[in-house]
Amino acid sequence: MGGDGCRSYVHVSAGHGGKGGSGTVIVVYTPEEGYYAEYAKEVQEGGEIRKVKGWQTHAFTSNGVFTLKQPMTLQVLLVGGGGAGAHANNVRGGGGGAGGFLLLDRVVLPAGEHAVTVGKGGVAVSENGTSSVFAGHTALGGGGGGQSWNPPLDGKEGASGGGGGSQGGVNKAGGAA
Repeated sequence: MGGDGCRSYVHVSAGHGGKGGSGTVIVVYTPEEGYYAEYAKEVQEGGEIRKVKGWQTHAFTSNGVFTLKQPMTLQVLLVGGGGAGAHANNVRGGGGGAGGFLLLDRVVLPAGEHAVTVGKGGVAVSENGTSSVFAGHTALGGGGGGQSWNPPLDGKEGASGGGGGSQGGVNKAGGAA
């Protein structure tokens, strides 16, 4: 469920709510084990590549392509973009909701190019974040925050709904998850 309209807010004396954070997609595998050991140095391409304690990671912070030179079983983390906060002009605008989180333990992919879509955070007032997508799996974006004034808006639905806004007895509901 989203914010409660009374306690989930950002109080700003004038201005607009903050922008939502960017999503990410991280692909992880262990190249030193089993069938893949002989291909460890040149199996995959795409994203920022790092090796951490025997694990190879490919981190995407923007859209890209993950290329496999043979079929593999991977672990994947997807995070959607966060929702933007609401307008606040001597009112209490709701905060944007968090982007969805999806952790996949065994994703089997064939050799070839695989599109990676990284969710963007909401930029405009009360704008939802967008979803991150990889290999047919989706982590939804967060909902934009609600506001009680000019114009009144409920928090928007999203992976985590945006918080509601409140001012002078006008309470707007938070968005649903």
